[in-house]
Amino acid sequence: MIFETTSDQIRRLDQYQLVDLLRRLIQAELVKHNIPLRSGTAPAQLTIPDGGDDGRVEWTAGPVETDWLPNRNTIFQCKKGDPGPSGLKAETWTKPSKNSKRTPILSDAMAQVLHNGGAYVVVTAAPVVGTNVDRRVEAIRDGIVETGNDISALSAVEIYDCNKLSEWTNVHPSVALWLNSLLREVHLGGFQAYEDWAKAPGIAKGTFVESQSPRFVLEGRDIQQRAKNHKGILEPKSFAEISHLVGEFFNSDGKSVRVIGPSGYGKTRFAHQLINQWSTSSSSVSEFDNSQTIYCIYDDVSDRLINIVREIVDSGSPLLLIVDDCPETIHGRLHNIFIRSGSNGRLVTIGATSKSLSVS
Repeated sequence: MIFETTSDQIRRLDQYQLVDLLRRLIQAELVKHNIPLRSGTAPAQLTIPDGGDDGRVEWTAGPVETDWLPNRNTIFQCKKGDPGPSGLKAETWTKPSKNSKRTPILSDAMAQVLHNGGAYVVVTAAPVVGTNVDRRVEAIRDGIVETGNDISALSAVEIYDCNKLSEWTNVHPSVALWLNSLLREVHLGGFQAYEDWAKAPGIAKGTFVESQSPRFVLEGRDIQQRAKNHKGILEPKSFAEISHLVGEFFNSDGKSVRVIGPSGYGKTRFAHQLINQWSTSSSSVSEFDNSQTIYCIYDDVSDRLINIVREIVDSGSPLLLIVDDCPETIHGRLHNIFIRSGSNGRLVTIGATSKSLSVS
């Protein structure tokens, strides 16, 4: 499997890296199953406080569960090490009542899970296998019972150790790429996560200056169709305008954009700034996070790009692929992959020409 991760890699993550991994996995899982991260009527909310105490997902429409989210209302308890049965039992109680001789009080998070008939998942970077899983699950259930609450209201208790986290990570290639890149232990063959792409000299050195002058032009079959109902769409645009229009295109199920222009005009920096803006603006590309981004230069990956992209797209995992110095014929082949059934991917290719920007 491309960018495959191992349980040993998970074990070496620190507490903050473990929380970051969990955040990326939850977001990728929600997007894969078309569960909105932000919605006024069917919200899916994720909250992971600094330090990794808890993660939470809640949604009210769509599937009742996914392969890795056991319930529409799931609480995650994130631990670097293995607290053991006694430690996990105590985690179900409020902090003041843990050392009290009186009947312990159920934690607010656990009380909410019981009220909603939700699930409780312990995430740990340590290995927990066999009967050790059963002992910890039983301890969590005992902790709830000792507070006087009805355990039957809890839909599931799961332990996601380093082995299960590795398996989950491998379901989402963009997350697996990020983890391998973070640990610097695997040759990634020319593919880069968003964070590494951002270190390129043309991006890291200097701040992007957003010009208000109309320098960008939209072209392509889709744009010609939209021009019938979108007055002025074919006229030159500023960066803010072009960012909004491309984001709107992706939001309407568009799959690919090709950025073209003369060599040395900052096309790669432009593409990076588009993605940076989408990931920080609530009004741009929906359900997008830059952790979904994979960047490559075509010549570095030409012998394997098509097969790797097909594998990722067919997995249904969310992906934003950036291919720099990409020939137009390869853009066409990639576009045909991104429009396959079940695709949750978007494509941006960059090429040198005298023209500007096309979408399809």
